[in-house]
Amino acid sequence: MLAAALLALAAPALATIYTTNPVASTRAKGGEVLEITWQDDGSAPSLETIGVCSVDLCIGSTTKQLCIQNLAESVDVSKASTISTTIDASIGENYDAYFIRYTADNYTDKGQAYMQFSARFALTDMTGNFTAEQQTYADDKGATASGSASGSASGSARPSSSAAPSSASSARPSSASSSASVSRSASASVSAPATTTSSGAEAMIAPFGFAVAAVMAAYVAL
Repeated sequence: MLAAALLALAAPALATIYTTNPVASTRAKGGEVLEITWQDDGSAPSLETIGVCSVDLCIGSTTKQLCIQNLAESVDVSKASTISTTIDASIGENYDAYFIRYTADNYTDKGQAYMQFSARFALTDMTGNFTAEQQTYADDKGATASGSASGSASGSARPSSSAAPSSASSARPSSASSSASVSRSASASVSAPATTTSSGAEAMIAPFGFAVAAVMAAYVAL
């Protein structure tokens, strides 16, 4: 009984935008078209609630991220389920921990921009070199947390999130979104400064500890 209660507490929260491509095993190539696909996993908030998002290629860690290429602007994730875009090979190096970040244009959580992430994946045939700043983010992969987060936006800079993409895909979704698609060729790079925030993993650990303590107390009382 106690084991079942602890297992229920440990179950991770599902992300709402479930990225079906790229995934952890993806090895895409710079200079070629990358198809990004997603669907609704059935948990709140729905894709209809999230609405219009920007989609970016990023590097970084749990506490800070840097987006180095904008892949699409103003994509309604509830009406489209895929975008096709060309990865600019000059924006970075061959690297195995790039990821996709979705940032809601209008939907917020506790006053902050809502974000979702894909799994980390590899890009090969890249022709550029990371700048000193980019290398700092590339080297600092940090611990991984859940695939959803809220981040603070400052001016026109895209926000840094309080959680980072995982090295594997998030929990498998229960429902799919629309099959409509958006096609865009985005060769220009966008580098946005990221702000450091508290770790999403830390935020999840504290309440989990209190909950475990409560279950233990109840078990002892029995």
